[in-house]
Amino acid sequence: MAAPRPSPLRELAGREGVVAVFTDGDIGAEEFDRAVAPASAERPTVVVMDDAEVLDDCAAGTSLKRLLRHGAEHGLALVLGGAEEEVCAGFSGWQVDAKKARRGLLLSPQASLSGELIGHRVGRSAVGYPVQPCRGLLHLGDGRLLSVLVPSD
Repeated sequence: MAAPRPSPLRELAGREGVVAVFTDGDIGAEEFDRAVAPASAERPTVVVMDDAEVLDDCAAGTSLKRLLRHGAEHGLALVLGGAEEEVCAGFSGWQVDAKKARRGLLLSPQASLSGELIGHRVGRSAVGYPVQPCRGLLHLGDGRLLSVLVPSD
């Protein structure tokens, strides 16, 4: 997990199943690779990042690109959270690769252009509402946008 700013993710440090929690504005390549090394099809690992826009130029960028391109083959997945107008912005870097994957889940999108983050146009009727916990719009890369409920405890 990565939380370069104060976040509820930081409270998960030390819990069972949480391999590492990175709290700096940079993630070292070696420490990131060490944290995800145990991942496999039998032991999948999800990297969860809050405020991902802060980490757009982190030292682990090459490792994150590799995760985006080949992670599924090795039991790895990536979940990005952040300011939708900043995350995946620009023309290069690992976050642009995340955007090029053209799939993902938007939680409470606030603008029609938010759909560009997941490769699907989002109609004006689906944006701008107050945050609705556990509700999102999912695009799996197949051209369909699905309304989903995300489980919470």
